[in-house]
Amino acid sequence: MNKFYLHTVSFLSKHKNGLLLFLLFWVCVFTAFAVRTYHYNTAVYELNAMIEDIPVKERDPEPGFFKKFLPYYHKNFSPFTIESAMMYSYSKDIALGKGVRKEDPALCGIEDIPPYAQMNMGLEWFLGWGWKIKNAIFPDPEASPRQELFQDYPYMAQWMSSQLRFWASLTSGFVFLWLIMLRCPKLPALYGGLLHAVSLAAVARSTGQDFVRGEFCIPLITATIVLAYSIYKKPAAWKYVLIFLTAFLAFVTWDLCQMLFGTWICFELLRFFLGRPMPAPRRNAWICIAAAILLNA
Repeated sequence: MNKFYLHTVSFLSKHKNGLLLFLLFWVCVFTAFAVRTYHYNTAVYELNAMIEDIPVKERDPEPGFFKKFLPYYHKNFSPFTIESAMMYSYSKDIALGKGVRKEDPALCGIEDIPPYAQMNMGLEWFLGWGWKIKNAIFPDPEASPRQELFQDYPYMAQWMSSQLRFWASLTSGFVFLWLIMLRCPKLPALYGGLLHAVSLAAVARSTGQDFVRGEFCIPLITATIVLAYSIYKKPAAWKYVLIFLTAFLAFVTWDLCQMLFGTWICFELLRFFLGRPMPAPRRNAWICIAAAILLNA
């Protein structure tokens, strides 16, 4: 027992800085998730009065202020936009084991073009398999006929909204780590991560009310940036593997991320032409990113 205690104390003393960064990372992530959940719960509750799919007598009372920061099931219907409804439909098919059909007759005018040829499908597979894993451990209850009046599998739809909302919240944590990699002190870096967590511009499209490919991809982009700057400081083989994977998945899941990477590449070229050094770790990181882009192409 004494040896275990001594080993634990020794481990904590050696890694206290890393453990603190780990803790602050999740502080940023869970703050972002709570703020986005508050906006989601508020909006879905207000939709009840607009759609009126639940009779007044059967409606739940308005939740308290603090409960709105936590995910909970809503009885009323929360519609997606047209594009998000289409992505949810494909996610639902994947979750139910049907996969993505080769032709979609619901896409009027372009029903003969495979969905994979029209859009990146990473988000749908992430949500579909996320629900399958969750449902294998914690099965959804049976939905009532009233709950299925406007939407099949309402529990699945709300879980996928929460899953995407949590994934998007990782960006706030990566913003914090990015600032740490730029040698920003911990407290200002924490302020930066929390600023992103509560910023209305960052919250607006990542509440889970709509499925947005960009919000799914941004955590992958910011993770790639964090890994790049981490490699510049202290290269390691596992970091090269991770930066290849995050860059590859970013391009697989969202075509517009090439604009951000293009700007980043222009910055690196400007550094090169201005005579700034290109150490081996920096060069190797970009070789990994380039390989990921070429493999995606």
